[in-house]
Amino acid sequence: MSVGSIQKVVEIPLPISNQTVEIDCDQLGTAGETLNMFGNEVIDMKYWIHFALFYNVNRESPEEAVSILERGLLSPGSIDERCKCLNLLASTYFKMYKAPKYQANIDKKNYFLVQATEKFNEASQLNPQNLISLVGKGLIYLAKKDVVQAGREFSNALRISPNFIPALFGLARIQYSHKAFKDALATYQRIARLNPFMTHPDPRIGIGLCLNKLNRFNEAVQAFDRAITMNPNSVPANILLATIEFDIAKQLDPYKDVSDEERLANYCAGMERVELALNIDPTKSSALILLAHGFYLREEMDFALEALRRAEKYADSRFMQSETHYQLARAYHFIEDYDKAFYHYYHAIDINENHTSARYGYGQMLIRNGYYEEAKDEFEKLWHLNIKNLDVTTVLCVLNAHIGFNDSDQSVRQKALNDFDRISKAFVVDKYKNPDISTVKAWFFEQKKNPVKALASLRLLKLNYMKKQLIIIVKP
Repeated sequence: MSVGSIQKVVEIPLPISNQTVEIDCDQLGTAGETLNMFGNEVIDMKYWIHFALFYNVNRESPEEAVSILERGLLSPGSIDERCKCLNLLASTYFKMYKAPKYQANIDKKNYFLVQATEKFNEASQLNPQNLISLVGKGLIYLAKKDVVQAGREFSNALRISPNFIPALFGLARIQYSHKAFKDALATYQRIARLNPFMTHPDPRIGIGLCLNKLNRFNEAVQAFDRAITMNPNSVPANILLATIEFDIAKQLDPYKDVSDEERLANYCAGMERVELALNIDPTKSSALILLAHGFYLREEMDFALEALRRAEKYADSRFMQSETHYQLARAYHFIEDYDKAFYHYYHAIDINENHTSARYGYGQMLIRNGYYEEAKDEFEKLWHLNIKNLDVTTVLCVLNAHIGFNDSDQSVRQKALNDFDRISKAFVVDKYKNPDISTVKAWFFEQKKNPVKALASLRLLKLNYMKKQLIIIVKP
């Protein structure tokens, strides 16, 4: 009889006692009790591996599995068994490294990652061609953001076994991270052909994500729908479809061919999918963030904050921690609790310095508190990341103009005015004629005692405003 794929009852020979005992895994106590039960008996490594799998999978207790596997490594076993034991121990440490309850404890996380690395390396020394060891090391390198070395490990595994699915998943992740979406799509499709019934993980999720990045939106939806057909309890598919529903619902552009009724229908469908995902896994931080986003769209901020506090508790990666802080900041910003907004914007970029939306919000808080130079530095960073962003450019122009005419240091003033001129000139092209920038430019030239250019900027402002109003009037 078995529980899942793990045999429930096993017979274990005890060499010292010269007898055989029958163990029902369901009746096992804690790992400590199991270790004490066998005392000084020397049992084969394969039995310790069996117990560890039971604790890890059925009991969902990786900590106890580690204790069992550490004892197992002291037992007799073949090279293959020892390699399997080391790989399982490394995988368990890596699982603990990613577990939500350890995310706030950096020292423990680092310890788990070091242990996982050491055990995978030991397994590789025993058998350099062991596929699990190679893929495990690849995943470790991905966790360390060493994409090049991770790619080498996955490639080594694929040279040994070209159709080894875990290595193909690793390769697809790297291709996706490099924005090689066509290549990643082909790899995910290859996985789906190799194992059409695979749902954990589901290659259709990767297929849908790649299609979405390639602007093949209808096909992306079909891929996610197919994932749900194959597995109605697919949390990622429900979350991604809910995201699409919310994206349609929040389109506020009156020129979009989406009626209010359709937006409401999309919003309701999105909320239903999020609730379904949370019924399946109440601790899924990405689903909780999406639920909060749904409440945010309805301006139901108390509910949004409640969902986000739960998301913060269950955030299972640095990325999700950063995103949760950003969403909390956005909610507090909306209700004008600026101190808490400042706190969460700061922590979002402290965890993930590349979170541009959080950096934008942090810059806004700096302005509100009168830290104009610091705010200018933040918006400069954003401007260099995306020179064509009108919001960032407008704020940066205003900051430079303000500093240029108010700072007591002449060199600071001149640099700010030069920066203003440089940045505003980047938006001479027609499609970047922003009325806000025209207003600031008029002020800039007025302060510079250049009335001709000031009037020219005001005329441009008037022209752009009239064009905008005309479009609104004639647009059906």
